[in-house]
Amino acid sequence: IHRVFYENVPERLWELKNSQGNVIDVVVPGQYRQALVEVGRHIPPDAEKLSDLMTGFCETFHPDHFQGDRKLIAIMAAHHRFAWIHPFSDGNGRVGRLFTDAALKLTGLDSTGAWCLSRGLARQSSIYKSKLAAADAPRKGDFDGRGQLSESALMNFCEFMLDCAIDQVSYISELLDLASFRKRINGYVQARNDGRVKGLGELKSIASILLHTAFVQGELERSQAIEMSGMSERTARRMLGQLKGEGLLSETSTRSPLRWEIPEHAEPWYFPELVPA
Repeated sequence: IHRVFYENVPERLWELKNSQGNVIDVVVPGQYRQALVEVGRHIPPDAEKLSDLMTGFCETFHPDHFQGDRKLIAIMAAHHRFAWIHPFSDGNGRVGRLFTDAALKLTGLDSTGAWCLSRGLARQSSIYKSKLAAADAPRKGDFDGRGQLSESALMNFCEFMLDCAIDQVSYISELLDLASFRKRINGYVQARNDGRVKGLGELKSIASILLHTAFVQGELERSQAIEMSGMSERTARRMLGQLKGEGLLSETSTRSPLRWEIPEHAEPWYFPELVPA
């Protein structure tokens, strides 16, 4: 993840600078850091120990070791432990968040671009950083786990991460408001026909039904669209051509099913809470 991320950003962003703006090091994509660093009050392990620590990290948090909900808890715990090891000279936070989102996706919590934990962490950045730092604390007595670090602080961090994930699902669900989506598509078509959407011609009212069906099903067979329209085949194909031309539907070939799309001119009507007009 670290290698792919840095290979896709400008090389000037590989440079590490001190407070005076002088370059003191350069990130090597995918390579563990070669020196000791300080992250706030946390001093991560020596560079010489990173290979063994990361091998142990991968063994400890291998997904085959966990079942059911324990997989989700392990992902959140791994997020902190990765940050504590701090294996790279830069980009650890980005890599950790990408890793966590990818791990959640592999458990079946596939965001497909609609929600992700990283957005929630950005919205609660200060709390996230404080909880992450608190989990660096050493064990507090014999009833605080068996490792070197505090188990209770790690549990507190995991609870925060899980709550943040749930909050993001709720937040995105409220913004999308899928229950009333048919009305919003109807509103878009009506806005086209009374001139509130500038620069685009009128749409036949049946277009709203076709667009909603494509949205619900993910794609729409051409023969189904023509049948639903109740028009002659020639007239129906002309309307489908208009919907494709304006980005409301798409195709991969002239024979492929039609897929629902969100062109910029429809965004404020489809998702008014997410993309204000």
